Amino acid sequence: EGTAIIGGASDTSPIIFRLPAGATEAVQIALPNADEGEITAMVKAVREAEKAIGVIDYTLTEKQAKGKDFSRSLYIAEDVNEGDILTEKNLRSVRPGFGMHPKFLPDLLGKTASKDYKKGDRFS
Repeated sequence: EGTAIIGGASDTSPIIFRLPAGATEAVQIALPNADEGEITAMVKAVREAEKAIGVIDYTLTEKQAKGKDFSRSLYIAEDVNEGDILTEKNLRSVRPGFGMHPKFLPDLLGKTASKDYKKGDRFS
């Protein structure tokens, strides 16, 4: 934590507040017509907005991790030889979700296989 000063014109007193941990610099702004109550309200509103935003966390919960077993992924539906064209007939989105995400299917259709695949292989 550090200390920052918000102030402005010479006719206003600077307002001192604490910076959150990890903050690297403070910004000085001019509020020549704001009284202490208005600045306090502004700081309070900023703090409430920070709390509302919260912390972004992309880690999966235990329930989400278990549910991943039931998600879909791309699997080889019939044997594919190196050089064959990937089609909806030989590459499908099925369960469980241990292979490549199905969102890549449109990008892969029409491409050439870079190696041999057997029916049931996960595409990754």
